[in-house]
Amino acid sequence: MRLNVNAKSFKEDLLWAANSPTMMHPDPRKDAFNAALLGEINQWLLPHQAVPPESIQSCARLGIYFEHLWKYIFEQCPLFELVAHNLPVYRDKQTQGAFDFIYYCHYRQQYFHLEIAVKFYLGTQTDSHTDGQWDYWVGPGGEDRLDLKLNKMLNKQSELARTEEGRALLQTMGIEDITPELLLKGRLFYPLDACSAPPQASNPGHLRGHWLGIDQLARLPEEGEWRSLIRDEWLSDRAQGEFRTFNHVQLAGEIERRFEEYPFPVMLGHIPGSSAPERQLDRYFVTPERWLEDIASQTRS
Repeated sequence: MRLNVNAKSFKEDLLWAANSPTMMHPDPRKDAFNAALLGEINQWLLPHQAVPPESIQSCARLGIYFEHLWKYIFEQCPLFELVAHNLPVYRDKQTQGAFDFIYYCHYRQQYFHLEIAVKFYLGTQTDSHTDGQWDYWVGPGGEDRLDLKLNKMLNKQSELARTEEGRALLQTMGIEDITPELLLKGRLFYPLDACSAPPQASNPGHLRGHWLGIDQLARLPEEGEWRSLIRDEWLSDRAQGEFRTFNHVQLAGEIERRFEEYPFPVMLGHIPGSSAPERQLDRYFVTPERWLEDIASQTRS
């Protein structure tokens, strides 16, 4: 199913892509995207009339959409010149990987190779001995893990420019010197019923939420309003406009309806009760019965 993106949500997601905190600082030897540029990006983006490009309309995955948000920034913001996006590298006609972005920064007067991702992980630690380990942070579908993603970004994707084939490809573009960067954004969801340490090397200011099983709904706050969020709404932090909400009593019925359609964890937005036109959403994931047991077999190698 394609994401439903309009001009207003596109602008909000662009602001979120630029301004939300990074999730991880996994390796001091790998540069993060330069935070000093964010003020300059905002100065350009806030008055900018953002129009979703045609390519956005075909996005069916949130990760691809996140890439297109940054592609738009690199193409439109005068700070940058986009050189390549999703550029494959081959060895003997076999794909060795692809550069997410190659761009030139006029502010720093350098070429950069940027690898990006947006992820949402649930912490599944069960005792103090596992606190902080990357492999206990799992995607809601169970097929993705923080350690797998970081190891791929750190040891394969960001090293592509240092391979013989990667260097040769860059040289054909007139690029002799390039700096790798990493940008991992998203949100970490902590167990509602347990004290859990953040993963090692996480950004202290990372976005947070909680997760709980469907049998724990009574522990959620009774005041305020609730929304069940579709993937289009997982990025931006604010609830805007008219939308359907539920009170605490109605929440169980809505979650059960979603699970009947598809037994996949549901992201909830909690609006504490403000009447402001833009209201901050607290985020929760509610998982089906036996979710933790079911994903264990998928994520343990």
